[in-house]
Amino acid sequence: ERKGGRDDKELQGIQAQILQRDTEEYTETEKQKAVNRRKALVENATHIKKQMAYKLAQTAPAMTETEIKINKPLLQLVHRTLGTGTAVGRPTSAILEEPEGM
Repeated sequence: ERKGGRDDKELQGIQAQILQRDTEEYTETEKQKAVNRRKALVENATHIKKQMAYKLAQTAPAMTETEIKINKPLLQLVHRTLGTGTAVGRPTSAILEEPEGM
């Protein structure tokens, strides 16, 4: 009986060690999954920001100096109507303050 009891305790000790190692491996694996997930989210966010910047750049065409001269009266009206703002990537006030000969 005594020997059987000791064997059972040794077996329980071995099982406890195995369980402990399995738990540690599982915890480490889950931590790594979280790190990988976070990294993927950051990369995705960076990619989306680049796409947004690209689209924003595509939607704001620049006017040539000739187009600005032609549209200056309209820009002045818009500026007076809206109060402030930007046009063609430049502040409307900067366009409106340019001398007529430009």
